[in-house]
Parts: sequence; structure tokens; C-alpha cells
Amino acid sequence: MKDHIFYRFNFELDNILSDLSIENVRFVQDAVVDFKAKKSIELLEGTLLEPNLNSFILLEIDSSIDLCTPINSGNKKPKKVANNEEVKIDSFYVIPTLVEADCKISKKDYLGDKISYLKVFNILGVDVFSKYNINQYEVNIGLSNLSSGLYILKLYNKNGNELMTKKIVKK
Repeated sequence: MKDHIFYRFNFELDNILSDLSIENVRFVQDAVVDFKAKKSIELLEGTLLEPNLNSFILLEIDSSIDLCTPINSGNKKPKKVANNEEVKIDSFYVIPTLVEADCKISKKDYLGDKISYLKVFNILGVDVFSKYNINQYEVNIGLSNLSSGLYILKLYNKNGNELMTKKIVKK
């Protein structure tokens, strides 16, 4: 990827089979970036990652990516919308999303998958906090040890399927 400026688009590149090089590309303002490569993601000269509070950058290395993995693999399921029907986009509450020390995550309806474990990633995709063996519809987490900044919270069920991804800001 080379020589572009992106202000407000969502980019999701999963299953990059080898290396990803980004040169002289700017992801700023409302640009949401979620890239996953098998070997490496290299940020070359002129690349600027500068999201605002409404966006995030997640760069992840996953050596388990396989040539035969379908692009639509994962846990993102399309939502069917009927006429005049209210759709639940997110089945979890995260209170507050502007975190000073503690954060509460709760499932809205207490039905279906429980939270088995969770991870918090910094904007570079580094896992900075994890909590395992939760197996509840609700969990409190202490994030007082994290530096101020933007983080990505991911919840998983007992099978390792992602239940939710949410941006949180640490004061």
C-alpha cells in the first residue's frame, strides 16, 4: 500500500498471506483500520497513523493464517433486518467507555454466549491486558495500570469466537 491519505473510511484487511508494507500512507481523523497479516506489517517512511476518538488502528500478526482460509471466515455474521424492526447492533454494554480505572462489561439480555475471556489491545495491536476463565454475562475489569490512550476491547466465548469489539479510551 503506497501514497494515499485516508480520512474517514473503514479498512479491514484480514488474511494477508505474507507481509504487508505501508509506505507514505496517512490514516487520520475518522479512518478505521484493521489489518491482519501472517508474517509482518511494516510501516515505512511517510506513514502516519493518527486516529481521533471516533476511530482506531489495529495491526495484528497471526501466523495461523492459511492459504485455504476463506476471506469471510471469522465471527462477523450478517444481520437480517425486517421492516420497522429494531435491530440490536451490540448485545453488550461497556460502562464507561471513557475509563479512569474500572470498566464494567455486561450482556444486555443475559441470553446466549457468556463472556469466557477478554483482551485489551493498544492501537498497535499489542495485547496489553487479558482476563480468562470469566464464564459470566457480566465482568468488571481494572485498567488503572494502563497509560492514557485509545484501546480496543475484544470479548470471546468459550469456543474462542469473538463476541464483540469495542473502542475504549483510558483517561
